[in-house]
Amino acid sequence: MNNKLKAMLVGGPNDGQTWELDEAKPEIAIAYRMQEHPLKPTMKVTGVVKYKLKSSGPPLQYEFVDSN
Repeated sequence: MNNKLKAMLVGGPNDGQTWELDEAKPEIAIAYRMQEHPLKPTMKVTGVVKYKLKSSGPPLQYEFVDSN
């Protein structure tokens, strides 16, 4: 049984994307990663984007807050 909640991201680099979440959290963070070197399987975090819960929907709406 799939009890995932639909969440719409508003603003920032993920504007308009819909994600599925297990629960409604007051804030979510999305980490962007890239492979450090073509011959190594290690990944490096290149940035983090934060969204805050704006509306409990449905669907949930998360508004862009910050990126680093």
